[in-house]
Order: sequence, then structure tokens, then C-alpha cells
Amino acid sequence: MEWFGADKDEKGAELGPADEALQYANAKKVFTDLNADILALQEVSNDTEIQRLAGELGYNYVVSDAYSYSWDATRNLVPQKLYFLYKPEVAKVKNQKVLLKKFYEDVRNGQYADAFVSYPEGGAKFWASGRLPFMVEFETTINNVKQSISLVNLHTRANSGTDVSKHTQRKFDVEMLKDSLDAHYAGKNIMILGDYNDDVDVSVVNNLPSTFEAYVKDANYKALTLELSKTGAYTYESGSFKSFLDHITVSSTLADDYIDGSITIENQFLSSITGFRSTTSDHMPVSARFDMSATPMVTFAEATATKAEGSEKYNVNLTLSAAQATEQTVTISVANGATASSADYTITGATNGVVTVTVPANATTAAFELEITDDNLVETTEQVTFQITDKSANLTIGGANTYAVTITDNDKSVVTFAATTKEVSENAGVTEVTLNVDQAPIADQQITVAVTNGTGVTYGATADYTTAPAITDGNLVVTLPAGATSVKFDVTVNDDSEVEANEQVTFKITDANANVLVGEANAYTLTITDNDKSTVTFAVATKEVKEDAGTTEVTLSLDKAPVAAQQVTIAVTNGTGVTYGATGDYTTAPEVTNGNLVVTVPAGATSVKFNVTVNDDTDTEGAEQVSFNIASVSDGLAIGTANTYTLTIEANDTPTGIADGTKGQFSVYPTIVNGGNVRLMLPERVASTAKVTMVVYSTEGRKVMNVTGTQSEIQTKLNNQVSNLSSGIYMILIETGKEFFQTKMVKK
Repeated sequence: MEWFGADKDEKGAELGPADEALQYANAKKVFTDLNADILALQEVSNDTEIQRLAGELGYNYVVSDAYSYSWDATRNLVPQKLYFLYKPEVAKVKNQKVLLKKFYEDVRNGQYADAFVSYPEGGAKFWASGRLPFMVEFETTINNVKQSISLVNLHTRANSGTDVSKHTQRKFDVEMLKDSLDAHYAGKNIMILGDYNDDVDVSVVNNLPSTFEAYVKDANYKALTLELSKTGAYTYESGSFKSFLDHITVSSTLADDYIDGSITIENQFLSSITGFRSTTSDHMPVSARFDMSATPMVTFAEATATKAEGSEKYNVNLTLSAAQATEQTVTISVANGATASSADYTITGATNGVVTVTVPANATTAAFELEITDDNLVETTEQVTFQITDKSANLTIGGANTYAVTITDNDKSVVTFAATTKEVSENAGVTEVTLNVDQAPIADQQITVAVTNGTGVTYGATADYTTAPAITDGNLVVTLPAGATSVKFDVTVNDDSEVEANEQVTFKITDANANVLVGEANAYTLTITDNDKSTVTFAVATKEVKEDAGTTEVTLSLDKAPVAAQQVTIAVTNGTGVTYGATGDYTTAPEVTNGNLVVTVPAGATSVKFNVTVNDDTDTEGAEQVSFNIASVSDGLAIGTANTYTLTIEANDTPTGIADGTKGQFSVYPTIVNGGNVRLMLPERVASTAKVTMVVYSTEGRKVMNVTGTQSEIQTKLNNQVSNLSSGIYMILIETGKEFFQTKMVKK
């Protein structure tokens, strides 16, 4: 209805048509002319006005309390609500529910985060931040015939141009709605209607598949507006953008009541109401008609029967109160509370206990075949009840809708393991193993279980495991009490400190009392997974190599040999100025990829190595460092404390094209100093007033001074610093103009 009754938003911007009184009058004309029994409305922003309009036209109403950010009291937003208006003489509300409400509350409280990993902007944006589907179950009365129909009012996530993220959100939203409808309302009369914000043929966003494609392709639903969409019809127009956004989809159970060809876009209002899209709504109404008049009743011909096990196949008869001109279908299911299992009987043509019976055209009777099974189960008198659970839309289900069959037999219980496998950690402690029987025995029964140890597995208090009851001569015996349908025995796994392969113990039902049969699921394998890990560390923490050292082996040590191959991921960090690669400072084997190298530890090994090859260059540079850190390991390993290894690469190059201090071109005096004055002796061609830059390096490549000035100034600065220098050898480099000079100085 385009912000019906709204004036302006919290920022003063106009919402919807500017003339609210005209919008009200136009909406009244639309409702009056349509004369619909039920109206589904979206974008209602003024409760007072819509309720006044409903009262003037004789409609009752029901409204949803869920709209965008209705859960956030801090937001001062004008709402867009979902409403139903209905004629009380035709329909009454049986139930109403905001669908997915509890799920959305849980999502906002941090649950189901995994489901929203790929959901743009996060789970709080689900269904347009809370504008959830609103379901109302109406009971309609047409010609004194009552029928139930559930209408789901939608206003889905809107689009934003070609932004695919909105399409992704809406697709997730409506498919989760479908999952809920399929799970909880299968076979019901369902109508899904409203502002889909998408077409059902092809999406309005980038011609992607429709976000409602799952509904269109499911035979349990029928999109009534699909054929209109294929003709190029549209309900929304803004400038040059035209799209079909407003739709009606029904369940297959309701499709039979649809009056063919009645689906309509009510475009007559474009001519009967001046400026409809600007004064009333930017969406056109869409309507459909349904015939909910009297339908015949289907019942069972008889309510009960008693049949002996092994009796011949026979017909269970259904009766219609009036014949129909076309064939009809009736669905029969097994009612809850049956004491007989599906193994005790066979329904011809049934799937999972459900059979669909076809009533021929113009017939008033139909039947399905039932055969009682002659089985070998321990059983007293049993009963199974069949119930009419669904039917064609042209039928109703009568009161005599159940048929109870009584069956008697006494034979043998079938014993099986409840599960065939289980995996437990070595420190799991006690594990319960369950044996099930399909029917409770009349007296106590004994069941013998043979126990087979896998390779390397031993039994006992100081071994790998024990059991209760204990194993004797390779067997354990459990007693199944009378009336019980299950019995358990315990397996206690003993935790040790050995790194070892996974171990297996197999339990097999080999014998039982005469009143118990061994079923097919007679073996149970318990896998004990080792919880001990090998600890991996670097064999040494540091190493220094010359730039021309070639290949250096780096060793990783393990305190225990793993039983299977493991992987160690090592993060590699280059120090300042260090580069990796064939033309860089070093390479590794295996190679570094994305800052990591991965080393494989073979099964049974207690160490593994990788290589670092240092590339010899001609650059004059300081010492360089590369750090290797054990970043992660596979499940069978743990990272020890010695997880870092630092490789220092010492330079072996001397500058070229630089004046040689040994030839008297540049020197310091004295060359061995302890403090006091140091004199810089440069060639006479270097003017005393020339700008000179001096850099002093330690033998580790660390820059300890970097000053600029005249010869006198930098000499003074050097003298001021000498007494603070640590003992050692220092390289002094001087640049002036285009000339370079170097010499060394020894600090005692």
C-alpha cells in the first residue's frame, strides 16, 4: 500500500503519497470495488487509519507485530506492517502466527552462526531485519460448508539496483520459509501472497534465477501468477523500471479450489483513480478467486477388524458420501500409538506406511489391500490404526476416519546392536554399548557376545581396556531382563602415554537363548583413537652462516615417532631488507608459499629436515636475519616451546668504487681508540668547508651514527660519541660530493 497512512520519516522526508487523505479515499475505493472476502496488505504504517477504513467497509482485521527492527526499541522508525482484512460473515480467524520468530530471536542471540556464514551483512538482516512472514489460519464458510485455509502474508527483502547481496538474502529467507512450510504444513491448504520483491519467472536482479525458484519447481506448490509473468505483465512501475513483484502461490491441495483464469492484476484502477501510482500505491493489486463450496465426505466403511497373523490379503474399504465427476485421491497413514510395527503387515502400494487410494470418477467406494505378516517376533496382541490424513481438495474427511486392526502372535525377539560402530578417545573412560530387541521378551534372556582384539590390542586392567561384565574365554554374557527392549554393557578404555595407531575391538553377537534370534546388525566395532601427540621443536634455536655458505639444513626434532605421516607448517619472516627467491637472499626446499613452508614428517621418524640455500651476492650490506616459527601442525603433533629458529646471514662483500683507506686516502688517528680525540684524515682535495656525510657501522651491520656537516663538525660529533661505543671494530664511511671513502676504527 506504499507507506499507508505515513506522513514523514524521522528525518522529515516524505513517506509514500504526500496526501494521506487522498490515499485513504483511493484505498477505500479499491477495497470497495474489489469486494474481496480476504485482503492481504503490506506497508501499512498507520494502525488507526487502516482500522478505521476496515470498520467503514465492514471488515475485521488481524495485524502482525513483526516488522523491520520491531525488536529494537532504540530505533525510531515508521513501521511497514502486514495486515489481513476479512469479512466476518465469510471467514473467521482460527490461529495466527509469525513464522520463524523463535528462530530469528535465537539468531540475534548468537545461535546458528554457521548457517549465516555466507549471508550478507549477518543474521540480524534475516527477513529484512525482522519483517517475518505472517500466517493466519482462516475457517471459511461458504453455503454452510466450513473449510480451513492458511494464508501467509509476505513482504520480502527489497532490492537495491543490481546488488546481488539482496538477492542472496531473499533467496535464503524464502527457502528457509519453504523448509518450514514443508516440514510443518504439508498437505494443508496454504496460500503464500504479498510483495515478493521478485518475479517468479526470472529474478528482477541481473536476470538471475528467481529467488522463489524452489517453489515454482516443486509440484506441491503452484505459482498462480507465473503465466501472467511470462506474458510480460507487471505490477510495479517506477520511471522506466517495470517489474512483476506481487504474487500468489498456493499449495497443490488448494490448487483444485482455484477458479481457472481468475488470477488478475487489477489494472483498471490506473484509469479509475487519477495518478494511482503516485496518490495510492506504486504496486497494483493482484487477486484470485477460489471455490470453497460444499465437498463430499470420505470415511472408512468399518471401524475395526481382527485378523490372525498369516491371514490372506484383504481389502480395507472407503466410502464417499457423494460421487464426483472426476477421480479423487485419499491418503491413508499409520496413526501414532500402534503396538504393531511395519514388519507385521503390508499395505500394497505404500511408501513408509503411507498409501494413496484413487477413487474413480462417479464412484462412491474405493479400497486398499492389507496383508498381515507371518513373522517370528515375540509379541502379544498388537494393534495398528490406519487414519485418513489427506484427500483431494474436492473432498472432506468425515468423523469415521480411523480403522483399527488387532493382530496376535508369539515368537522370537530379534537382538541387534543399537549402533554398529563408535569411535572414542583413549581418555574417554567408560563407554556404554547398547543391544536392542525389536520386542520385549517374556522372560530373562542371555546373549553371548564374542570379543576380538585388533592388532596390538590387549585386555585387562593394565592393558588397553576392560569390560563389565568381564570377558571369559573370549566372550562376555549379558542378561536381557523380561519386558526390556534393550540392555547395555560397559567398555572402559585405559589411558596411556604411548604414541600409537588407532586400535579396534570387535564385539559380535554369536549366541542367545532359544527365545532370541540374532539379527543382521550383530557386530559392533569400537575404535580407540590415540590422544597422545608427538612434540615437535627445532633442534637448535639459532645459526649464523656466511653469505657464501650455500645450503644449510634445519632440523625439526620429535620426542616420539608418529604412527602416520604428519605435517608441520612453518611461518617464515624476513628481516629488514631480506628477500626470498632465486634472485633474492635465499631459497628453501620445500619452497615458501604465502609466507609458509610445509614439512612432512614420515611415519616412524623422530626428525625431519628442510634446506635453506643462501644466495651469494655482491651487495655491500649488513647481516641479515630470517625467522622460522612453527605455526601449526597436523592432529598427531603438538608444538613444543622451542618453536622458533633464527638464521643470521653475514655479509662477505666489501664496497667497490670506494676510496681505500689503507692507501692513505682516508684514515682515522689513532686507529685504536679508548676515548679522547679521534682525528679524521681525508685527502687534501676535500675542502674543509665541504658538506660531508659520515655513517658508522658495527661489525653486525648495525648503524650507530649517521651525521652530516663539515669535516670539523662530523669529527666533533664522532669524538662525542666514541666514549659511548661498545668495544669492537667499526666501519666508517664518508660521502662528499661524488666521492666515497671508508676506513675502520677499533674501540678498546
